[in-house]
Amino acid sequence: MENYTIHRLEQVDFDCLIPLMQDCFGMEVDISYFKWKYIDNPDGFVRGYYAKSESDEIAAYYGVIPQMISYFGDDKLIYQSCDTMTHSKHRRKGLFQLLAKHCYSELEQENQLFIIGFGGSESTPGFLKFGWKHLFNCKNLFYPAFFKNFILKNNSYTISDCSIHDVTEMKHLIESDTTNSIHTKRTIDKYAWRLKNPLRAYKMITLATKQQNPTSFLVYYVENNTIQLIDHHFNTISEGKQLLKNILTNEKRTQYIKGILAFSQENGNWSLSLQKIGFMSNPFSKGPLSYRTPFITFTKEEDYQIVKNYTYWNISPYDHDSL
Repeated sequence: MENYTIHRLEQVDFDCLIPLMQDCFGMEVDISYFKWKYIDNPDGFVRGYYAKSESDEIAAYYGVIPQMISYFGDDKLIYQSCDTMTHSKHRRKGLFQLLAKHCYSELEQENQLFIIGFGGSESTPGFLKFGWKHLFNCKNLFYPAFFKNFILKNNSYTISDCSIHDVTEMKHLIESDTTNSIHTKRTIDKYAWRLKNPLRAYKMITLATKQQNPTSFLVYYVENNTIQLIDHHFNTISEGKQLLKNILTNEKRTQYIKGILAFSQENGNWSLSLQKIGFMSNPFSKGPLSYRTPFITFTKEEDYQIVKNYTYWNISPYDHDSL
């Protein structure tokens, strides 16, 4: 049986991950992607580990990236599991467990063992057997494009497109607190970093009453003729509907648009606000957009007993999309 060695990921190793991304996910990325994701993150450098074969091949990788959250009013650094990869030539050899156990052991020694993740249909059973806990599900909300015809025009608003690289005008909205006990700590610098994902072409549309600062915004990108909603803030149902109509109108001028999708915590405040302005979800276990994505955690038992209440959380696409 072939032996593998474990190595801590450093910046000089990023090029070794490119063939893994291609083999595992079919993603064509370059060094700029890893620089953005693993170095530029304002919350810190990635904790990554890779397995090297006897023939000096990079056989597998497991990493977690730091993420600052607001935890019952205090700042707390946790980690999100991402980019779990095993090359097709080296699968079924226990490399995921080998790397994950090494990562968790180091975090536990540093008293930082608090990891969150989004499970897939095939990966979740393995995570749960490995000791992860299922907290709640996330679902897909959708808004068909033809709904635009039923939204009334409200001329009391000023609509404008905003540069995605200059979000300072949204500071009062982006950094506004949430009623949930556990949520991502948002600052302008972290928000700007998230929206510089080189794999996405993000757009922002803002709304304001006359002669006032923006009161609402939507952030999104378009993929496969579908608008993918990443973040939103609006104070009234009327504001939310006006923003929806405008992004649909703008995008339909240049391309066919099927509708808007939003990935969100089931029964969370973020999804409930979207349902108020017309978003729907598939209530059945089969059919389009029916899959529920498990939100899972790996942490100490005493921490799990605190965070297992889903009402403490507020997970939105902003927490998931760019990872």
